[in-house]
Amino acid sequence: TDANGKAEFRLLVPQGIASRASITATVTDPAGNTSAFSAPVQAPLVTKSWNSTISGNWGDATKWTPNGVPGSTDDAVITLAGTYTVTLNVSSQVASLTLGGTSGTQTLSMSANTLTLDGASTVSSFGALTQNGGTIAGAGNLVVNGPFTWGGGTQTGSGTTTVNGTLTISGGGNHDLTSSRTFNTTATTTWSSTGSVRIGSGAIVNNTGTWDSQNTN
Repeated sequence: TDANGKAEFRLLVPQGIASRASITATVTDPAGNTSAFSAPVQAPLVTKSWNSTISGNWGDATKWTPNGVPGSTDDAVITLAGTYTVTLNVSSQVASLTLGGTSGTQTLSMSANTLTLDGASTVSSFGALTQNGGTIAGAGNLVVNGPFTWGGGTQTGSGTTTVNGTLTISGGGNHDLTSSRTFNTTATTTWSSTGSVRIGSGAIVNNTGTWDSQNTN
């Protein structure tokens, strides 16, 4: 320790510590005297990256590096170059989502289950989002710069969805925006669905692009 009784040390965070968890430390000398708790430090975030160019299920732990399905303190990253589809076959809550690499088309497809985004998330121009059902939820804002096919399902939570790529509203089911969800469209929206877009519970739609309604209902 220095003259003020302080010491610096390095800590190798062991496996099993959640990303962003607060860590404190104490020191015990040979006489059994224990120091005060250190100021807390935050464990580094864990990035779970999709590791296969073969289509597969989100819930397959072996498809992620490091091994394991992304959890609420993990950043889920699907950017490996190639053309493939990741299917959301389980409900999942993540710290953030990054979809889309530098070549090919990386598609996230969901027809059921709930994807909760706690933080800012992005779909690049090489990524594609297909929602035919299920729910996109959470306080995290979602920016979609690639194509978004909305065939049905719900978007909810206080986050904002901004679609800068093409938006296709299709399918015969309902498309629901609830719980103060804000939905922004800035490019071309094609509404070919025979179903309805239902806006409730304080949700808002802002359109600054072109809206082509082919719905005859």
